[in-house]
Amino acid sequence: MVYDLHLKQHPNMQKVYKDLYKSSDTENEKTDTYLTLIIKSIFMSEKEHTAYRV
Repeated sequence: MVYDLHLKQHPNMQKVYKDLYKSSDTENEKTDTYLTLIIKSIFMSEKEHTAYRV
């Protein structure tokens, strides 16, 4: 689709994409990316899920 291609090339969309994959701690590149933190905040770990059910 032409519209999708246009969005992917838009500077703001490219910045958002880059920001999502940046390390959440600029001084430590081994920390989670922002995207990982978003996913972790939405889905519970198995340990959290088990504790919630008990």
